[in-house]
Amino acid sequence: MPTAVDVPAIVRRHVPDAAVPIELANSLGDLGLDSMSLVNLLLDLEESAGIVFPPEYLSDTTFATVESLARAVEELVAEGREPGHQP
Repeated sequence: MPTAVDVPAIVRRHVPDAAVPIELANSLGDLGLDSMSLVNLLLDLEESAGIVFPPEYLSDTTFATVESLARAVEELVAEGREPGHQP
């Protein structure tokens, strides 16, 4: 069952510099996340929220900022995009 998730807190776990503040406007790249970090973040978000990111969400737009990522997670939770979900 999908649950509410604190996206900034999950992003924090993947940011290499613990001193960097996490704000919604932060670019994920500026926070120091590289491609491997983004994959790990995606998996963490899927597990934490009980969702699956469909291919159309795997874009630079979704993963641009903490806010855009939080918005995508919120949409997927609202849609009930659980593992095995068929549109």
